[in-house]
Amino acid sequence: LLQMPFIFMVHCDMYGQLAKAGLNVSIVKPSNNRIELSDLDAAIKPETKLVALSLVSATTGFLHNLKEVCDLAHAKGALVYADIIQAAGAIPIDVKESGVDFCASATYKWLMGDFGIGFLYVRKDRLPLIKRTLIGYRQMTNFQSHILPFESSGNNLFDSDTTDDMSGHFEVGTFANEGIAALNYSLEYLNRVGVDKIKEYRQPLIDRLQQELSGNGKYIPLTPAGSQSPIVCFAFKNATTILKPKLEAANINISVYDNMIRISPSFYNDMNDIQKLLAVLKSV
Repeated sequence: LLQMPFIFMVHCDMYGQLAKAGLNVSIVKPSNNRIELSDLDAAIKPETKLVALSLVSATTGFLHNLKEVCDLAHAKGALVYADIIQAAGAIPIDVKESGVDFCASATYKWLMGDFGIGFLYVRKDRLPLIKRTLIGYRQMTNFQSHILPFESSGNNLFDSDTTDDMSGHFEVGTFANEGIAALNYSLEYLNRVGVDKIKEYRQPLIDRLQQELSGNGKYIPLTPAGSQSPIVCFAFKNATTILKPKLEAANINISVYDNMIRISPSFYNDMNDIQKLLAVLKSV
């Protein structure tokens, strides 16, 4: 497995646990907070079976060109898995055009859903490669019982099959119905507004943040300049201690970590919000 840097922390632990179990895991080294295709090309070895990435990094905001990654990996015999949680609902994604083999997303971020439900995409011709790891009643079909009066006879107490579609591989039991209710509205809304329109509206806000803070001297840009990513990140020493109280006092909500900040503007923001944020960030 070839792992990209700048992925969500739980993925680091998951791949680390797989490595302890015997999986050969290697990591592509970044260059200037980005992954160059030439570096990825060099990192994919003959034994590489899967390239795993976050389409948009939650740490740096780096946005991969998914089609270019898939074309390169497939040419060298590897499959591609993409975590798209920081992208779905914020940038247009065409899974078929990109050729990605597997991708997944929760729904509580840009899809504006709730916790407890997510999406998994598997390219149809890759489904036979998947082994079931969980079994549940939503995977069953043609169930027959042979133990109660008036039931048909059979050699077994019960007979059933599993379906060969996505439900038969991955659905298990009870759905998070509250999350489905939220998605029934949010997905219709996003499709009506248009993710491409959201991206177009957001870009000047992102560009303004990059322009104002990148040359500030106090904030180290982590997101490559000109990125179409929905998030922009900066390193700032002791951000939690220094910035968080000022942001809270100004009633501004961005993601603040020990030594970095992540800003995620969207259609619910305007340039006045950006100016208000910049005033606080530049005051330190």
